Amino acid sequence: MSSKKDFLERHSIKQLLKTTLHDNIENIATHLKAFLQTKDPESLHQYRVYIRTARSICLEFSEFMDEKRQFVLDKTLKVLQQETNEMRDLDVFIESLDAYKQKIAAQYWDDVEHLQTQLLAEKELAYRSFETKFTPKLQAKIIEELAQLQNDEKLCLPKSEEKLFRHIKAIIEKRLKKIAKLSKKLEYKIFQ
Repeated sequence: MSSKKDFLERHSIKQLLKTTLHDNIENIATHLKAFLQTKDPESLHQYRVYIRTARSICLEFSEFMDEKRQFVLDKTLKVLQQETNEMRDLDVFIESLDAYKQKIAAQYWDDVEHLQTQLLAEKELAYRSFETKFTPKLQAKIIEELAQLQNDEKLCLPKSEEKLFRHIKAIIEKRLKKIAKLSKKLEYKIFQ
C-alpha cells in the first residue's frame, strides 16, 4: 500500500488535470444523456455538478494550463451551465414548495398548488426548449469539443509535468486563504 506522499511524488499536475477533466467530461455526457431521456431533476443536478467541478479545476489549475485553451474550455463549460440555470432554479423552487406546503395551514394549500401548477408549466416549457436545442447531434458535437480540448497536448504548460507534491501545498494554501477571506465577508454581512 503506497502512501499519499508517494502518490503525489509519482504523479504530475498534467496527469491529474487530464484524468480529472476526462472523468468529468464523461460524467457530463452521461448525465446530459440521462437527463434528456428521463427528464429527471437529479440527472440535471448531477450534470451541473460535473460542469461546475470541471470549471473549478480550470480555475484552480489555470497557472498550469495554456491561457487561450483554458479560456475556451471554461467558456464552453460556462455556456453549458448557463443553459440549465432556469431549469434547475425551477426544480429547486418546486421542491421547496413541496416542503413549504407541509408547514402551512391547509387553508393555504390551494394557493401553493396554484403556484406549483404555474411553475410546472414553466418547467415543461424550459425543459422542452432545452431538449429542442440540445439535439443528439449537438450533444455529440459539444462532448467531442470538450474531449478535444481535454486531449489537446498544448492544454497543459510544460511546468504541469512537475510532480504534484511540489505544487499541491501552494494550491491548498491559496484555496484556504480565499475561503477565509470569503468567510470574513459572510461573517460581516451576518452581523450587520
